[in-house]
Amino acid sequence: MHSFLYRVALVFSFILFFFAGISNWVLIPSYADLGREVELVFRVLSGLICLLPILLFFESLRAENWREVVSKLSPIVLVVFLSFPFLFKFLYPIISTHGAWLHIQHQNLSWLGGDIYTTQEYSGFGKKNRLFVIDSPGEVSASAVPKLEPDFFSLGTVQEIVVWLGYGDSFLQFAGKGFFLAVGGVLLLSILSFREANNFSFSLFSKWLRRLVCSLGSFFFISLSFSLVSGSFVHQAEQKIMGGFYPEARASLLKSTIFMPALKHSSSWIVQMGLLDNKLGIESGERDVFLAKIKLESGKKSQAVSLAIKHTKSESLSGLNREARRILLRTAIDAYNSGRIVEATATVQEILASDNTSLKANYLAQLITLRSRDYESLEKLVEQQKSIYRFFNSKSKKPVLASGDENLALAKLEQGELEESLRLWKDRGR
Repeated sequence: MHSFLYRVALVFSFILFFFAGISNWVLIPSYADLGREVELVFRVLSGLICLLPILLFFESLRAENWREVVSKLSPIVLVVFLSFPFLFKFLYPIISTHGAWLHIQHQNLSWLGGDIYTTQEYSGFGKKNRLFVIDSPGEVSASAVPKLEPDFFSLGTVQEIVVWLGYGDSFLQFAGKGFFLAVGGVLLLSILSFREANNFSFSLFSKWLRRLVCSLGSFFFISLSFSLVSGSFVHQAEQKIMGGFYPEARASLLKSTIFMPALKHSSSWIVQMGLLDNKLGIESGERDVFLAKIKLESGKKSQAVSLAIKHTKSESLSGLNREARRILLRTAIDAYNSGRIVEATATVQEILASDNTSLKANYLAQLITLRSRDYESLEKLVEQQKSIYRFFNSKSKKPVLASGDENLALAKLEQGELEESLRLWKDRGR
């Protein structure tokens, strides 16, 4: 009986590895076809490991020796698979930061103080004309900048450390089944390798555990070293800025991105680089974004838009272009809330023309089209919203999707299509 269950488990582990090899490991909107190289390596590795359960299944092929091989290799393979999020963030910083931006927009819409819940009081009035849109999210970053302080390794920094290892919202929100299947397959195969003379071997398990601890320790040391070295350069830049050594500060800030490439696409890094470029008189996109933010905060919105709009024409989703679009998004929200609908419409169309995955701009555009009775555009916006949310793992996306269906239901009601309006209302969010 034990032998039968053992063979069934081997077959199941083979299935896990097989599907890990043909499934996506991470999938982020706008980049669904990019970043495949590193994922392909891991998927091929999963396919090769499929052979191990087969070798263990046939007892005639010296299964005891193969179990020893599995026991030795599985901790290393497990850590290699667990390092995938870190490698993905390191090799594809624009994709990772774009994922973080999408998640932040989703939170801004869906949390209890966000647009979806705060608008319930007025959502039934006409075409939602009384709604006000919550201001756009603040800082965007795939991971926080490491701060070299005495209490660095404390409970308060556990979450940041986990993010530095790659397990932030920019990955977990868009992680595919392949990653989890591969990790589950290695764990199951490891457990099966502890079998000795048809009994569970604690000696094999203890050896496996020691190898796992050593492998994890090596991974933590390497990945955290990258983050700490990057943080040290940022710290040097801050110190040199306070001393007035701007060229040296700029050089240190550039060096920080060598060890943490995603840092270059974070809001704080772009603003700091823009500040230094402004001090040194260097013409750059970061300088334009920095000055645009200053103009926006001081109420000079037209000047802020003219500086930012130069970097929104490109469809690139780099941090610089994203920050420029965020400035336009804030002006569009302000225009909408102030009743300047024509201005809001033009600005939000400018944003969506270069980044059609912007959830916040899409939500704002839906309200505008509903108010202006542009129902054909509304349907396209709701469909685009649904296509973006297909990539999200979080169940909290349902209220946002329900809001889009609710907008469509109101539009159909205005057009006199009562049955379709009722159907959309009943099925909203599904």
